[in-house]
Amino acid sequence: MVEDLHRNIFQPYGGRLLEDDVTKALVNVLDKCNRKKVLKPFLKGIIPKISFPDNLESIKFSMQETPADKAKKSKTKYVVGISPEINGGEKKNSVDKKMEKKVNFLSKKYEKELDKHEREKTKIEKLIDDADRNIKKLDLPKNFQELFGKNEITNDKLQYAYDVVFRGSRPDAMIWCNDFAILIENKIYGGQIPSQIKRHKKSLEGGVEEIKKSWIKDIYPEIKRIEKGIDVGKKKQEQESKDSFLLKEFREYLEAIELTPFVGFKEEDFLDEEKMNNKIEKLGAAVAEELKKSSKGKYLKYSGRRKNGWYAFSESKKMSNEVNFSIYQEGLEFCVQLHLKINGEFGKRLKEELENDRGREDFDKILIELPDGDYYSGEITIMGLEEFQRQYTGDLYTVVTKYVKKNAYKGGKTYHERVEVRLKTIREMIIANVKEKKPSWFKIDYKIQAQKAEEKGADIIKDIVSIITKDLWPMYEFIVKE
Repeated sequence: MVEDLHRNIFQPYGGRLLEDDVTKALVNVLDKCNRKKVLKPFLKGIIPKISFPDNLESIKFSMQETPADKAKKSKTKYVVGISPEINGGEKKNSVDKKMEKKVNFLSKKYEKELDKHEREKTKIEKLIDDADRNIKKLDLPKNFQELFGKNEITNDKLQYAYDVVFRGSRPDAMIWCNDFAILIENKIYGGQIPSQIKRHKKSLEGGVEEIKKSWIKDIYPEIKRIEKGIDVGKKKQEQESKDSFLLKEFREYLEAIELTPFVGFKEEDFLDEEKMNNKIEKLGAAVAEELKKSSKGKYLKYSGRRKNGWYAFSESKKMSNEVNFSIYQEGLEFCVQLHLKINGEFGKRLKEELENDRGREDFDKILIELPDGDYYSGEITIMGLEEFQRQYTGDLYTVVTKYVKKNAYKGGKTYHERVEVRLKTIREMIIANVKEKKPSWFKIDYKIQAQKAEEKGADIIKDIVSIITKDLWPMYEFIVKE
């Protein structure tokens, strides 16, 4: 990935509308690259039944223009709505019928004299471009203040009002020829607005098919697939082909603005809370998908708190508060954890197991066999009674004790005996904490340093699934068994 985003050819320097920039980047890639190797497979990927003309150079592109008469007479017509996500994970926009009515009224009022409202247009563009800004009513031109009532002014609502008032039925982009016409409506903050899509369909004058696509699930993977398949011949080592270069730049641009699935961490992400929360949310969804393919993890449900970047996997909502697997950031480390509330239902079951010989033997064996990975380390923590609080780093054969219960063991014992004492202490701590009313926890963490996390890229998804279903699973089964 390019280190300085402004060195990417698709990244504008200064204020522009990000939705426009992304649309323009997509159109330029499809228009300027080899149409047989890029445009044709891309369109076929998002519209499988589309038919192409013999002469691919006859395909035309335009941005923010009403459909030409020839486009309206194309053999097949499509309106493609592209949003960050679709089907379940969609960030739905919150435009209600009342607001739609007000926006449509303002659009009709402005349509014959748009040139008189250029200052308003520019002011709103700047507000939309500053996606992190908390927009207040007084920030808006007077006529736009009336659109929102008492409702929160969000970026996607303001983008919708801007599109309808200043663009009318003009789509973000259009690709067309005699064989087909494709109108593209792009959203990067929220979902599609049904009334906007309806206007685009109406502008093509009948026979239009609506298609929903996701930047994250459809467009980015398609671009990546085409980039991977481009044949650049023997000159690749000397200089990338134009097609490869443009596709690579566009892919990296989408990664930089996070219109992609989880593609990996950068070390500097760990210093940016908002970016880290976004990435952990995507990572959690990717891990959940992989767990569904596992015989062990397929029953685990995915939930989380995006605000603090913590996501959990548990068999039920009830269990999520008592025993779960979780992923989260801690400083410059990424953590995968098995988490047990000791003084809950499952903690009481564990106490009963630890009070019989067979249970103690099984518990000790699982702890002793906890593996360390080739790039991550294990850590055991028990939090509860202050006088019992102990923390271990590493597996029990390379243990470093951070907090030692006074007189837990004395010097002179053999290494094996010291391990036995530590195991006994952990059991005693769990049993003692079950009886307490205050919350207490038994945790097994696997911690991955930021630098190592970056090196793994998207492969960290499979590693997390392996940690859950192989490394931590024996203890999980021991805890939850009936």
